[in-house]
Amino acid sequence: MKIPVIFIVDKNTIHSNLLRYQLMVNKFSNVQVFSSVEDCLYRLRREEGPVYLVADSVLGDFTGVEFLRMAKKISPQVHVIFFSSTEDADHASELIEGGATDFILKGTRIEHSMTELIRNLQFIINEKVRISGE
Repeated sequence: MKIPVIFIVDKNTIHSNLLRYQLMVNKFSNVQVFSSVEDCLYRLRREEGPVYLVADSVLGDFTGVEFLRMAKKISPQVHVIFFSSTEDADHASELIEGGATDFILKGTRIEHSMTELIRNLQFIINEKVRISGE
């Protein structure tokens, strides 16, 4: 099995670095943090193998929908999980309908939200391996 690559793109560097740390503690060894959509997408173009993107749904000059569309155009098999404090159910539905793998709300207790995100990511990766036989 190839080691999954996880890209985190979030304007909140405290959240993204804390999430990176929590993922590494949970045995994800290839986690990269990006502060801009452009840097993340540039790196996605050069990445081979399974890539999982964890992104806020508000990314500066880009909406989550725009980011999702660009990421899927570059790599159609990429899994995009939105990890956001935006509590708009219509927005979350739009992202899921647009091809996002999941939408997890950053709650007031960020550690619980991160635990949920990591559990969901582990499940998604394990299912992909089970289905593809990698």
